[in-house]
Amino acid sequence: MRARCGQVALYLVAIIVAVCILALMNVDTFTATRAKWKVQDGGDAAALAAARRQGSVLNEIGRLNIAHILAVIRNDRKECEEIVEQQKRLALLGPVQGLSDASAAAEANGIGKNPDFSKLLMEHANVVRTVYTGRSDVEPFPEPFEGAWDEYATAIELAASAGLATGADNMRFYCSPPGGHMLLDMRFYNAINGRDWCWFHFVCESLLNNYTDWTDWGPIPEERENYIGDCEIFPLFLQPREDSLLHIFSSTQEIASVVRRFGGGNVTAEEFEQCKMLNSSQTWYFLGGAWGDWFDGYRLAGEETEFPIVGTAKPEYNVRGCAAVCRCLKAAASLSTDSESTYAWSAAAKPFGKIGGDDGGSSPATAYKSFLVPCFDSVRLVPLDSVEGASLHTADVEWVAHIRDHIPKYLAGGPGRIGSSCKYCSALKLWEKPSFRRSGVNWLKHNAGQCVRPAPGGTLSGGGTSHGH
Repeated sequence: MRARCGQVALYLVAIIVAVCILALMNVDTFTATRAKWKVQDGGDAAALAAARRQGSVLNEIGRLNIAHILAVIRNDRKECEEIVEQQKRLALLGPVQGLSDASAAAEANGIGKNPDFSKLLMEHANVVRTVYTGRSDVEPFPEPFEGAWDEYATAIELAASAGLATGADNMRFYCSPPGGHMLLDMRFYNAINGRDWCWFHFVCESLLNNYTDWTDWGPIPEERENYIGDCEIFPLFLQPREDSLLHIFSSTQEIASVVRRFGGGNVTAEEFEQCKMLNSSQTWYFLGGAWGDWFDGYRLAGEETEFPIVGTAKPEYNVRGCAAVCRCLKAAASLSTDSESTYAWSAAAKPFGKIGGDDGGSSPATAYKSFLVPCFDSVRLVPLDSVEGASLHTADVEWVAHIRDHIPKYLAGGPGRIGSSCKYCSALKLWEKPSFRRSGVNWLKHNAGQCVRPAPGGTLSGGGTSHGH
């Protein structure tokens, strides 16, 4: 009888242990799911907050365009110059505040501050103070206004010093390489780490077949010449342009209609007759080349494959242009394994504007030959692959370090010059192994027919989806 009691006790202990393990697993599942919800909510809220700031800055610069028209009609040259100076400052400094807005929105959704985001911004502020100003050994970048770079660096430092719960994932640094090189494409590294041979099949199968070693790579392209004056953080893609009012608009009647529609009051024919500056060249702010139609009814702008939806988009929403991509991270501890997992989410949002017509209809913000007017009245989440610069991943600190520091070393001396702690460096080391590449070639030889062409844009590493959430 005592032996049976001992056996029952063992069974009870085993059952209790199993129940405890199941309970811990359930807690882990709940913790992980909760972290995923929070990081998604935080990323979406951050992107929307940053896009609202973009819309606010666009409206203010557009309002100043209207004020500039009135100053021209009054023949007030000094006021015209002051207005353009305000616009230059807003275009460079205004979107930086969006970083603080986005961080506050992420924190309100349970996302903690991440020191890596602040560190990256502080490092960039130092680049602005030394490189852009010419205090290093390179030519200074032309300032959009006097003292711009020191003021810009200070604005970045103020945002970063408060701590950031989100990072801007589509920053466009003036001194960044322009892309167009496989080593600058994150999808290349993801395909290596994931053994995604189908990606190589569709994108660069010849590279997989013919590559020998690191000396095959061509040089990284030279730094691009961006317009200097558009903010690098949540850029607005604005373009100042020298022109006269009568070249921008078809008639004085159209000018008067624009002024009246956007709160500038009525301009009389007599005022136009007395105006001596209508044909004088002035600096005006326009929506730049990144703005335009987004969807033609079948495919995204610039894409060859059809976009997987049916129907048409309202004109005011069928517009590419500025947007905000925000990355958030959320850690979740595991009770069963005594480890921690970090979940990431990137979300994109953009401001939309519409210009109401006399017939009750509406036109997109680009309706006046892309002349900027204060018409932005809403923000929405958008697919990541509809956003200019969404592939830059500038809030991925490890990726930025790889681009800045590791790739030059790799190109100078091969895989032996880079470490293994960086996952992108580890991918390059794996890529250099002939056996790895042969396995991909052999797999495609027998299975290429099973590959399905991915949707345009792909999926952003670390969260968010290509065509929406």
